[in-house]
Amino acid sequence: IQHQSLTAFLNDPLAAADYKHAMACVNELNITYQAGKLIEMDVKMVAKKGVSATLTPATNTENVFTPKNFSVKLAANQAGLAAASVINVRSLKLKIAKALEHDDVLGSNDPADFLNKTIEITGDIEAIWQDEASFKTAFLAGTEQAMRIDLKNADVTIATSANPELQIDLYKVSFDSLTRPFKVGDTVMQTISFKAHYSLTDSKMVSVKLTNLQASY
Repeated sequence: IQHQSLTAFLNDPLAAADYKHAMACVNELNITYQAGKLIEMDVKMVAKKGVSATLTPATNTENVFTPKNFSVKLAANQAGLAAASVINVRSLKLKIAKALEHDDVLGSNDPADFLNKTIEITGDIEAIWQDEASFKTAFLAGTEQAMRIDLKNADVTIATSANPELQIDLYKVSFDSLTRPFKVGDTVMQTISFKAHYSLTDSKMVSVKLTNLQASY
C-alpha cells in the first residue's frame, strides 16, 4: 500500500519563485506511441504543498525515441516474448493508473501520506486490418496473452555496447473490445482495447526494464 515517493522540484524563472514538493507520487502514467510523431509521455503526480527553495536546474542530454524505435509483440506467455514476431501497428496508447488515496488527517492541511489501491493498466492498439489471426481470433475466444512494448534506440550507444531502452512486459493481457469501421475509399483499420491482469503463473502483472546511464535512484 506504500511505495517509494519522490521530491518534485519546480523552477519558475518568470515568477522568480522556486518550490520543492515532498512525497511526490506518480498517480497516472500515459505513453502514446504513434507513427510519424515522437513518443510522448504524460505523467500525473500528487504531492505535498510546495515550500520555497533555491534551485539551479541542470539540463542533460536526452536520447529521444522515435516511431522506428518501437516494437510490440504478443505470445502465449512472457517467456515466449523474446522469440515472438513483431506485430505491425499504427499506434498504441498505454495507461497505468494507481488510484492513489490521500491520507487526510486532522490537524494538518497536508495529507499524511498517499496510499496505493488497485493498479489498473489499459491501452488501445490501432492497426490495419490484414487478417483475423492478428487480434480478432484471440478477442472472440477470450484468449489471454503476454505483451511486450519495447522502445530501443539502436542508433545510440551508451556505456560500451548498450542502447537506451524502455521495455514493458505485461504478463497477462485480455482484449476487451475490437472495432473495425468500413469507409468507402479508406483503408480498413481496427482498434483493439486491452487490459492487463495479474498472472498467477508468473506472480507478476507487469515488469519494466529501463536501460540508461543512471546507476541508482
